[in-house]
Amino acid sequence: MDFEEFLWARGVSELAVETLREAFLNQSPVTSFVHEQMMKHYREYLIVGGMPEVVVTYNNNPDFAATLLQQRKIIQSYRDDISKYAAEQKTKAKRFFDAIPSELSKQKKRFILKNMEQTASMQKYEDAALWLDDAGVAYFCYNLHSLALPFEQEENRSLFKVYLLDTGLLCALWNDNTQLKVMQGEIDINEGALTENFVAAELRKHGRKLHYYNRKSRQELDFLLAENNKVTIVEVKSGDEYQRHASVDTALREQPEKIGKVMVMSKFNLEKTENILYVPLYMAAFI
Repeated sequence: MDFEEFLWARGVSELAVETLREAFLNQSPVTSFVHEQMMKHYREYLIVGGMPEVVVTYNNNPDFAATLLQQRKIIQSYRDDISKYAAEQKTKAKRFFDAIPSELSKQKKRFILKNMEQTASMQKYEDAALWLDDAGVAYFCYNLHSLALPFEQEENRSLFKVYLLDTGLLCALWNDNTQLKVMQGEIDINEGALTENFVAAELRKHGRKLHYYNRKSRQELDFLLAENNKVTIVEVKSGDEYQRHASVDTALREQPEKIGKVMVMSKFNLEKTENILYVPLYMAAFI
C-alpha cells in the first residue's frame, strides 16, 4: 500500500484525503489540527509500512511488537525468495539486500559496493541488482551527469542509491528501537534515511523513475523529475532546518532556465515562496 491506501485502511475518509489533495494542488496550508493528525498517521506509516498483512495486524492490534514480528517474517520470506529464485546470483543478491539499511544510514546515502566486499564492482553485482529491482524489492536511484533532458541520456549508472520497497521493513531491519523514536517524533534518525526512503517509495509507487544529482560531492539534489520539458527538484528535509538548502539555491541561481518547480518536503505545513513550495511529507502521495 502507498500512503494514501494506508490512510484508507486506517479509517481516514476519501473526502479527507481529497481535501489534502486539493490543498496540495492549490498550494494552500491545511489547518494545524489536520496537519498534526496527518503527521501522526505519517509516523505510523513509517513504522508499519504498507505490506497488507502488516497493516491488518496493526489494525487488529496496534502493538508494534506484533507488527515487528510480522515484518520479520516477511523479511525472512524475501530472503527465502532470493535463495529460491535468484539462481546463481542468490549470494550476491542476499548480500546486496542486507546492505541496504546500513548504506542508507550514511550521510551521503550513495550505495558503495566495496562496503560489501573489497573486490565488488557493478559488473560483478549487476545481475543481482537487476534481480532485486525487477522483483520490486529495492528501488534504484541513479545519478545524473547534468540537469539536462532526457534523463536517460544523462544517467551515470555507476553511481546510485538504493531504497527498500517499504519503510516498515526498513525499520525492522535496523532493529534499534527505531519504532519508539519515530512515534516520539524523531523522523530524522539515521541521517534522515527513513524520510528519504518514504519519498522514494511514494514516487516509485506512482510510476516515477528515480534520479538524483551530485556534482563532485559539493552539490546534491535528492530527487529529479521530468515534467513539461523542465526539471522538478524534490528535496527531502527530516529536521527543523528545512529552509536551508544550499544545493537547491545553487541550482536556481546557476540553471534557472532548466528548472520548472522546486518542492522541499518536511514535517512542517505547506507554505510557498517565490521559487520554492514547502510541502509536508505526507503530501508526497500527491506528487
